[in-house]
Amino acid sequence: MKTPLNVLILEDSKADAELLIDKLQDSYELHYERVESAQAMEAALAAHNWQIIIADYTMPRFSALDALAIVSEKGLDLPFILIAGSISEEVAVAAMRAGAHDYLIKGKLERLFPVIERELYQAKIRSEHKLTTKALLKSEQQLRQVVKMEAIGNLAAGIAHDFNNLLTIINGRTEMILSRGILDASLRRELELIGKTGARAAALTHQLLVFSRNQIQESKIIDFNAVVCSIGDMIARLITENISITTMLKPDLGKVNADAAQLEQVIINLVVNARDSMPQGGKLTIETANIDLDATYAKDHFPIKPGQYVMLAISDTGCGMDAQVTSRIFEPFYTTKKKGTGLGLSTVYGIVKGSGGAIWVYSEINKGTTFKVFLPRVYETPVVEVETPVSVPSAAHSGDDTILVVEDDEGVRDLVCEILGGNGYTIIAARNGREALNLQNTGPRGIDLLISDIVMPEMSGDELAKRILKLNPKARVLYMSGYTNNALAQQGISNRGIDILEKPFTPQSLINRVQHVLCN
Repeated sequence: MKTPLNVLILEDSKADAELLIDKLQDSYELHYERVESAQAMEAALAAHNWQIIIADYTMPRFSALDALAIVSEKGLDLPFILIAGSISEEVAVAAMRAGAHDYLIKGKLERLFPVIERELYQAKIRSEHKLTTKALLKSEQQLRQVVKMEAIGNLAAGIAHDFNNLLTIINGRTEMILSRGILDASLRRELELIGKTGARAAALTHQLLVFSRNQIQESKIIDFNAVVCSIGDMIARLITENISITTMLKPDLGKVNADAAQLEQVIINLVVNARDSMPQGGKLTIETANIDLDATYAKDHFPIKPGQYVMLAISDTGCGMDAQVTSRIFEPFYTTKKKGTGLGLSTVYGIVKGSGGAIWVYSEINKGTTFKVFLPRVYETPVVEVETPVSVPSAAHSGDDTILVVEDDEGVRDLVCEILGGNGYTIIAARNGREALNLQNTGPRGIDLLISDIVMPEMSGDELAKRILKLNPKARVLYMSGYTNNALAQQGISNRGIDILEKPFTPQSLINRVQHVLCN
């Protein structure tokens, strides 16, 4: 069976062209077209995918050098072979410099087949090299994007941690002043405004923590379909009447290990984003499916790994986004909307990444957008929620205990000591772990409770707690932290089974948590 060959022939002599075609048909299943003008060549190039061009060097109205210029302008990588009745060395060199790959003399075409085979092989190698280079460039771009997002996440976590300390002081002091009840109406209004603003700042800071994947997660085995169905009424209220919803939930959908409340937040944020892209109405589609991602897909969608996933896809028929926007869509504070903080999609990104998954966006201008969330599939039974009775603090722990407060931020430390001291507790304050160890035996029976920041200079809160519990096994421990999951992991501890008070906290939440820890 002959090898197919698509060849564009540039020849003004019909007889010479027929001789060439007869020779080619001896070895190939030939598809060809003969042209002899620039216009005809451009039309032929637009109509077919040619494998090779064979051109007479000189024609009355069109030369091989003109043809080479067209190939170059179009950026085509096509083997280009010259055939001439006679050709000088200078002309041949000029043609090769212009882009020709080889030249032959009419009547001496013994090298025709070896030249064609060589050029087709080299064209294949060049094509494979371009594909490899393109894939490497794509992988490099994806890697740069991942590194950039990680760097932004680390920066966000650091900023959020520092802001949480500041907001703990601002919000705590504001609430303490308001609780005194000796303020005139105008001053109270001002302080209430400060309190509301501080609460908004705390909410924004929490979103930064979600993006940086430093938030507390209550992960458990859940049914993703159940999560979607549980907020169906809310989704219906969020969208406008001119948007239709189609829901396609896979009946035998796999289970995922994630925080159900945070997955609800993911769905709501993506639905709101879709709604805002369709101000004139459109279609919204919510779909779940079991997906097996192979190595090829993973390679093209770095850093996702091959494996079995549960997919959530939310699609719209809205205005769409260009490549420049999609490359930045998950960055904190980046938004194309007139209103908004630019934290909605960054929150989604953080939740998905924090759950061990990945999110991808596919969008075209005026054609719509699809967000696909992939979470690793697990094969365990979903957790059934069982309500547990809330423990009520006993009178025995109403404020007669000794508490060791360890916090390197002076403002936070002073605030905690003042709140607890004002509620009757005996307070010992320390700036770091070393100082805390020297003070922990203060009092007739030592301390009843250690309240410590997790990440501190010299000694972590976890190491301090271990040393104190060796000396005083009956002591209770309450951690404070401006960020939790990654901080705990870096300190070698898990957030399961320990008590954490998340900054920023209010005076009342501090009192409640202290009473709870002392009573249990």
